[in-house]
Amino acid sequence: MTTRVLPPSEYGRLDGLDVAEFLPLAADEDRRVVVVEDGERIVGVWGVFRCVHLEGVWIAPEYRARPRVVASLLHATLDVAKEWAPWAFTGAASDPIRRLIEKLGGQRVPMDLYAIPVREGASTCLPR
Repeated sequence: MTTRVLPPSEYGRLDGLDVAEFLPLAADEDRRVVVVEDGERIVGVWGVFRCVHLEGVWIAPEYRARPRVVASLLHATLDVAKEWAPWAFTGAASDPIRRLIEKLGGQRVPMDLYAIPVREGASTCLPR
């Protein structure tokens, strides 16, 4: 068995697998696909995607009903995100935020999201 990073020239071998749907969402330099092969057959695959994540939005309670504050924060944040990627992940913990995200064209991703520490000695940014 061989484990390796699949070169983009071989991405056609991933047709029909879930990861293939995500490949167009990231530039070549922002994605890698790790495969395990048994001979010529791919028997395991996991995509690694570098992405933008919008997190930690907060507006002072007395300013939350002021459209100018919300619009200014939203537009400036999206402008920064556009510099890095064509889309971004974000989360919603309330119905007003869900409605805003959906109004912006956001789609719910049907999965549980986890933060995994990948460097030795690291922890996630989330409290336990």
